Amino acid sequence: MQKEIIINSNCSFSKRAKSAILDTLISVFASVLLMILSVFLYTKTPVYQEEYEQISQSMNQITELVSESRLNEGILNEDGTYTIKTASELTKDFVNSLLYQKGLEVDAGKYQDHKQFKDLDPSKDYDVLTFYYKTYYPENQEKYLIYDETKTLTSFQTKFFEKINNKSFSYLTVEEDHFVIQSPYYEDFLAYIDGDTSKNVSFCDVLINAYEEILRNEIEDYKITFQPYLRLSAPYKEMTLKQNKELISTLAISQLVALFLLFFIIPLFLGEHQTPMQKVFHQVRVDRSGKPVKWYQLLIIFLVRFMTTLWTLFANVFFFFGASKGTSLVNTPVLFSIPFLYILFFSLALCVISLILSFFLKEHTGLEELCSHSVLEDNSEEY
Repeated sequence: MQKEIIINSNCSFSKRAKSAILDTLISVFASVLLMILSVFLYTKTPVYQEEYEQISQSMNQITELVSESRLNEGILNEDGTYTIKTASELTKDFVNSLLYQKGLEVDAGKYQDHKQFKDLDPSKDYDVLTFYYKTYYPENQEKYLIYDETKTLTSFQTKFFEKINNKSFSYLTVEEDHFVIQSPYYEDFLAYIDGDTSKNVSFCDVLINAYEEILRNEIEDYKITFQPYLRLSAPYKEMTLKQNKELISTLAISQLVALFLLFFIIPLFLGEHQTPMQKVFHQVRVDRSGKPVKWYQLLIIFLVRFMTTLWTLFANVFFFFGASKGTSLVNTPVLFSIPFLYILFFSLALCVISLILSFFLKEHTGLEELCSHSVLEDNSEEY
């Protein structure tokens, strides 16, 4: 015979909130522990190790290839991997190199040991765009899907000076195909690099922004037209996408299992279908007629809880994998090619909606109660 529960009164909002918060904290803690175990075990599998090795090798090949163009110059590390310099870093190298070379002419003793120049190789030309337009692009024209004959060193220099509104070459000029700072402006450039705000060096911002803009545009053009890069990047993107989806699945399934245990299995076998904190706070979940909820109502509650807490994976992704890999993971397309980040935002929106409903609806019901047609009440004496 199914036992019936006598209801004393509706569960107060504060009492309901306390048990819900503690249940959520327990579920998050259990989820994180399970995720740590799952990620550790997954990353130790032969399949993952093989994929990781292939991705690393492919990345090194891409970096080595792009380094030849010097548009994304790679730095070879001691472990054999490469670190790619960003467009901003390459632009900074360009300005530092201008200062270094001119400093040797102006006052070698004063400037060659300056902190900005310690990592520079004076024998190397750091104007990557001059190298690219003058040497690399014309020498590798047959490797591009489309070769633009108008893209020359002269056209680049013209575009650059137009962007900095300095056709008269007042503080920067070209000598033997290389940019050179005019001597009167050398101290101003140096003040800008040192962050000295006592001088008006706004023209340096204009120069740096113009150079970086052209460099970024050329990098993007290289990636979509240079055939050797395309042959390497396509399988790399495919392998990375596959691994990202596997890692996301590992995290999501870990959270799913933790919530399944706490909000379905334990309530199913614990007294009056209570979660651990509902048991502590003497709460019971019943249907609208006052009878204990059925198993399928518990299943609905678990599914809604999963959907409204999935957004917590955003923090977990960055906790487990760091900023770079985490950004790649949240932008990975998953269901119907929807980026994972959008699904997390959708989950957060559901969580906010459920919270708002619990404030304003009768009996403080949220999405869990509405979808399962149940209500949380204070427990009373049974008979």
